[in-house]
Amino acid sequence: MDKIISKSLLNEKLQKSMMWFYALRKSFKFYFLLIVYLAVMLYMFLVVFPTLTGGGDSLFFYVMIVLATLVVPTTKFFTIANSVSKLRKLYLHHNEMVEITKAKIDWKIEKGGEERNDGIVLSWNQIMSACEVKGAFYFYLDNKGNGFLIDKNTIIKGDIYLLRKLIINNIGKTKRGKLLYKKYFKEND
Repeated sequence: MDKIISKSLLNEKLQKSMMWFYALRKSFKFYFLLIVYLAVMLYMFLVVFPTLTGGGDSLFFYVMIVLATLVVPTTKFFTIANSVSKLRKLYLHHNEMVEITKAKIDWKIEKGGEERNDGIVLSWNQIMSACEVKGAFYFYLDNKGNGFLIDKNTIIKGDIYLLRKLIINNIGKTKRGKLLYKKYFKEND
């Protein structure tokens, strides 16, 4: 039977990478908020500010545009840092074990060789999307960026090609028939 087993400690760098990937590649909200901020600043620049200053330009307003433009990315940065900090507190020195088969995805947390009750068993139709990047596979469970990842270097049973095959054969499709899996890099053959 085709089976993949991955076992690893929390990798903060990969967790941050997964969250930024979602924010920049898959999240509409990030860009929507950025556009709204820019539109408000443009409105203030063209309509509100000239009426307040009698039409004069000001360095103050340009500084405000720059600061307002930085609000969304800065907020996202602190949100991601906070999420990773919470994960660190919960799962520091805990092994994450993911077992993937054709029938299910079993995600468990182990501490000191003992299994905790933090694990979940997922069917393939609960995976909203799967993304493959250079060093990992990202599995998203909802449209808020929640999910889990598998570091390619931590696969202890099976290999990357078998995992890719399991994903392609078992993950769902969109209403248009497009696979919910995407590879975001080119392999050097």
